[in-house]
Amino acid sequence: MLPIIFRQSKSADRTLKTMPHLALSAMRSGKGTFDDWETLATRINIGVVLAARHFKDASEAMQGAVEAIQSAHKRFTEAKRWGLSGDEFRAIGEALNLADEMQEQCTRRELRDAMLFVQSQM
Repeated sequence: MLPIIFRQSKSADRTLKTMPHLALSAMRSGKGTFDDWETLATRINIGVVLAARHFKDASEAMQGAVEAIQSAHKRFTEAKRWGLSGDEFRAIGEALNLADEMQEQCTRRELRDAMLFVQSQM
């Protein structure tokens, strides 16, 4: 096993980035599921933690995505269908891109700590 200061494998890195973008695409096409919403919410929450701890300039965009994902959940409880408005889609897309960039700049330890924090809050 690599020490925690080294990066995760390229495959793991790619998966952490790709899955939320696929979930966003499903939501945009009207084929989103709870799992897609949960994938987005988790990635956004990890981004919020990373922004708060290491990338303060990303905090505002991450907060916009939190509001968008909460709005999507509220709409689902009322309409029983997953989807996003154009503004929500843009806010979440921007946040996912920022989360990808933050991940590139974080150590495995920083990323792990953010994931563990989010998991402890669930």
